[in-house]
Parts: sequence; structure tokens; C-alpha cells
Amino acid sequence: MGNLINSVVTRLRPRFAEHHVTVALDPHLPSVPTSYMQIDQVLTNLLETPPCIHHREPPAI
Repeated sequence: MGNLINSVVTRLRPRFAEHHVTVALDPHLPSVPTSYMQIDQVLTNLLETPPCIHHREPPAI
């Protein structure tokens, strides 16, 4: 799943040139059978929908 998510983010990165996109997945997530093309489309739709693009300042450490 991580490879798929990174692939979508990489493909869409030019659209988010003004935003910092970070992908953080739990390394212990189980594998699940999925349709690569369907999940790709879902992620693309989520990332391309303007209300889903949030501008946040990075947390202070």
C-alpha cells in the first residue's frame, strides 16, 4: 500500500508545488487485497479535491 500511495503522491506532486506533502504509514499495517487502479483513483480524487488540501504549519519541536 505504501508503494501505491507514494506513486500517487509522486505523480501529483507538481500540482502541490506550494504545499509540503508527507506520507506516514504504520509499518505494521497488514496487507489487504485491493484493486491497484481503484485505490489509485480514490487517492487521486482525495488529493485533488480542494477541501482536502489543508495548509498547516509544521509542528514546533
